[in-house]
Amino acid sequence: MPDDHDLPFGLYERLVTAGLKAQLLRFDPASTRVVTQELEPTEAHVTLARHIEDVVARALVSDLGICDLRIRARALHAVDH
Repeated sequence: MPDDHDLPFGLYERLVTAGLKAQLLRFDPASTRVVTQELEPTEAHVTLARHIEDVVARALVSDLGICDLRIRARALHAVDH
């Protein structure tokens, strides 16, 4: 899962969040081509679900996220049902 703070050059299919947009604006337009497009309505749910998955995964493993394994298990059980 790429981190928005360390974005190497490459091809990405990611939701452009405020943080990612700020990062993309720092690229030199003379040497870097940034192409974005609107979400396809038929694929938006998949893109949004993938973004939410990344956000939750980062929160679960971060120091600021859910640290207690019992709380993690309850949260995952709640999402699964």
